[in-house]
Amino acid sequence: MKALRWVIWKETIHVTRDIRTLYLAIVMPVILLILFGYALTFDLRKVHIGILDYDNSRESRSVVKSLENSGYFITTYLSEPDIKQLIRGKFQALIVIPRGFSKDINSLKESDIQFILDGTDDNTGRLILSNTESIIFEWGLNRVKSALPVSDISTSKPSIMVWFNQRLRSQPYIVSGLVALIMMVISALLTTLTISREWETRTIEHLLLTPLHSWQIIIGKLVPYLLLSMIDLSNILIVGHFLFDVPVVGSILLLFLVSFTFVVAGLAIGLLISTVSQNQRLAMQLTWIVTILPAFLLSGFVFPIENMPPALQGISYLVPARYFLTMLRGILFKGSSLRHFPVQALLLMTFSLVLLFISIRVFVKRT
Repeated sequence: MKALRWVIWKETIHVTRDIRTLYLAIVMPVILLILFGYALTFDLRKVHIGILDYDNSRESRSVVKSLENSGYFITTYLSEPDIKQLIRGKFQALIVIPRGFSKDINSLKESDIQFILDGTDDNTGRLILSNTESIIFEWGLNRVKSALPVSDISTSKPSIMVWFNQRLRSQPYIVSGLVALIMMVISALLTTLTISREWETRTIEHLLLTPLHSWQIIIGKLVPYLLLSMIDLSNILIVGHFLFDVPVVGSILLLFLVSFTFVVAGLAIGLLISTVSQNQRLAMQLTWIVTILPAFLLSGFVFPIENMPPALQGISYLVPARYFLTMLRGILFKGSSLRHFPVQALLLMTFSLVLLFISIRVFVKRT
């Protein structure tokens, strides 16, 4: 243990003197979180909608006013030739209010409003369609209520409750996924670049000539980066909480224990890549491919795993971020404890230990 402490101390001094490593470990995660946290969102914001109002009545203007007051849409009245602007990309949707709209509404008859949607971006299109339908439906319901006697209107309506994300904002959901993505990438990059640089400069041979065992060298090198990754996690959670309203409902201790296990997997992946490649440029390229793509595509970060083909669902079981993300969101949003995800915790711990064991074995064989 005394020899191991000296290796840890040596690596700690090396980290504190390496400005590039400190920048990568401390500054880069926060920059990535802020950049992607603001850029990635599923919320509907300031959608430009063209209005073609053939009725030009108080009722038709009231419909348009309801859309504007929702905060989702920016409306612009158009003349007939301006319809082509929709296809050219100026407007994402077009609403056509027919002649006689007010007459039909006042006589409690059905009146169809034509809705033309730019379906280039299908996800945004669905959000626009869903929001406009609900706004116009609510407007029509209020009109009917004001026109009919109270006794003719059913007072029965559903009671809707939203738990864990009452405002249904997408940013807390996305930022929590970014925590897993960034932690995996940064932890792997830390060990990848450091150890591959020692392979290139041959300084690792100096350690191999000492009476230290290979496992002591590896553990001694990993411990400072493990602590550095925990500092990263603290910074990311603080920024996520104050900038993006990401809650921390559950146990902080459990959150760090789960994250600790996940970071071990990331460091082990970086160690394995650096041992195999022994070249900084190649090691960095492999790290981005091995970490960011699976963590982004196969962890459930953006795309639900249940909607994937069976083959990809099977591959996703080999991605540690899948288990970590489930536990992370449970702790942050729902206050879940370890008894709520025993299988994910066991699998994540198994993956981390197996990856660390394989990395050490490969390192020993290469040396």
